[in-house]
Amino acid sequence: MTEKVSSFTTQYPCCAPRVTNIHRIAEIVDGYVVKPGETFSLNGLVGKRDKARGFVEAPMILNGRFVNDVGGGVSQFATTMFNAVFFGGFEDVQHTPHSYYISRYPAGRESTVSFPQPDFRWRNDSPYGVLIKASYTDTSVTVQFWSTKRFDIESQSSERYDVKSFPTLSESGEKCIPMDGVEGFSIDVWRVFKKDGQVVRRQKFHTVYTPEPRLTCRPGA
Repeated sequence: MTEKVSSFTTQYPCCAPRVTNIHRIAEIVDGYVVKPGETFSLNGLVGKRDKARGFVEAPMILNGRFVNDVGGGVSQFATTMFNAVFFGGFEDVQHTPHSYYISRYPAGRESTVSFPQPDFRWRNDSPYGVLIKASYTDTSVTVQFWSTKRFDIESQSSERYDVKSFPTLSESGEKCIPMDGVEGFSIDVWRVFKKDGQVVRRQKFHTVYTPEPRLTCRPGA
C-alpha cells in the first residue's frame, strides 16, 4: 500500500534569487525513490550547485556573515525535507542546524546544507520504498513522502533557554550584507513515535543557536 506518510511546507517571500535555487533543487529531487535500507544524500543526488544547471547567486551564511554564492537558499529545501523525514519517522543520519536562528523555520527542526559539507542525509530504515514528491509555488516549497505508514509522529519542544543577546557591529566593503540581529538560545525538541496510540520511542534533538549580530554596512572600501 502506498500512502502519503508525511508532508511539510515552508514559506518564503516571492521573487528573490534564492527562490530560483529552491525551485531548481526541488525539480532535481522530485520523483526520486529511496529504496529500503538506502541512505539518501542531498549532496550526493544534487551535486555542486552551478550556473550550468540553473542555480544563481544568492545570500548564504559563511563564517558568520552573509555572502553571495551560487545556490544560496537551498538550505530551505533541506529544512523542508528534514521535517518530512522527522514526521515520516525515518532515521536522521546527518543534519546540521543553521548557526543562527531563522524565524521562518521551526526552532530546533531545521537544517543547513552546503557543498561538499555539511550534507543532509537520512536513511530509509523501513522495509518499503519511499517516493519523494517535491513541489513549489511562488511563496512556498513542499516535500511529501509516499510509502507505507509505520508511526504517528508528534513533535514536542522545550522553551528557549540560555538566551544570549546579539552584538551590534558595523563593517565596510562592497561585499558587506546587512544583518538584522537575532538572539541566540538553546532548545530541545523531542520526536515522539506512536503506534496504536502508545508511545514506542522518544528521540531528543538538542540545538544551540549563536546570536546573529546586528550588522550595519558603512560606505567605503
